[in-house]
Amino acid sequence: MDSQEKHVEELISEAAARNKKAFRNSMIISVIAILLGGGWLLYSFVQVRAIEIRKSEHQTEANNLNQQIQQENEKLLLVKKELEDAKILRDNLPAKLVTQSLEANQEIQSTFTKDNKNRREFTVLYYVKNADTGKVETALKEFGFNIKITNPIRPDLPSNLIAFGKKVSAEDAKLIAYTLMRTGIEIKELCQASDNSKSLVIQILGAESLLNNPALTVDKVRSKTMFPPCAQI
Repeated sequence: MDSQEKHVEELISEAAARNKKAFRNSMIISVIAILLGGGWLLYSFVQVRAIEIRKSEHQTEANNLNQQIQQENEKLLLVKKELEDAKILRDNLPAKLVTQSLEANQEIQSTFTKDNKNRREFTVLYYVKNADTGKVETALKEFGFNIKITNPIRPDLPSNLIAFGKKVSAEDAKLIAYTLMRTGIEIKELCQASDNSKSLVIQILGAESLLNNPALTVDKVRSKTMFPPCAQI
């Protein structure tokens, strides 16, 4: 009997030892599974985050690319307009004036706004010439100038001189010059009027003394800082 009880105890002890080992093994497996699961979740999170970052970077690149495309399209539209204008100019102007006309247009587009309320204070006195066929008046109205058309004393003289009053800025006088040059008119000088009654007046004149002078280029108008008194013209 004792032998049987001892044998039973041994079986129970062995079973307990096996259960304990099995439990320990299952715990080890569970821990490993948890670690593997946690590692996989961490890896998945890192991968998802990396994908989101790449997606954000690609979206930013796409937005920048779209913006660049839009800017290039706007440039193309400007070039197209310039080419169309150039075709018109080639049909109406000598070849030497076409380049200056296009450069004047570019200077206007890059430097000046079309509707400046301050320009409404100025009167542009234009002695209209038959050769201009209304293109000067149309061009000047585009920039908000108050234009007064009058008959010239010497209709045979081409418009080649811009005289501006003391209260007129040099930049607005230059804008007049660029606008005229864009239409193909050769401007040969800008002068400042000393007459106080014309301090807010810009005159587009024809000066016989300037007929043999070379025309101003866009570069020369842009860099011009000194303006002779009109009485010396």
